[in-house]
Amino acid sequence: MKVTSSSDNFVFLLFSLCMPCDTEYDNDNNETFLSILREVSDLSESSGVDFVVCGGDFNCDLKRVRSFHTQTLLSFIDNEHFEFTSRMPASQNVCFTYESKANNSRSVSLMQ
Repeated sequence: MKVTSSSDNFVFLLFSLCMPCDTEYDNDNNETFLSILREVSDLSESSGVDFVVCGGDFNCDLKRVRSFHTQTLLSFIDNEHFEFTSRMPASQNVCFTYESKANNSRSVSLMQ
């Protein structure tokens, strides 16, 4: 969804993603994950916007360093110059879309 701010006159692209489940063994699953990220990249470059926001369910736990999705997502973030909103200065005020008190996990959004 392409959105224009009427007060600040900037345009941003908003993605709501539901990625395939994380895995340490299924390369086909990782190809689907990577294909979605490539589409985000292509649309981001061709849209001529000021900001890109990716939210949704990435189905990726960054603590699982051997996971295909973790490696793929971190590479995408580095190559596309995205940032985790939780690492931005205002992250103290970020409302997470999902938080599990049972396993202390949270979902985060990405922003470029």
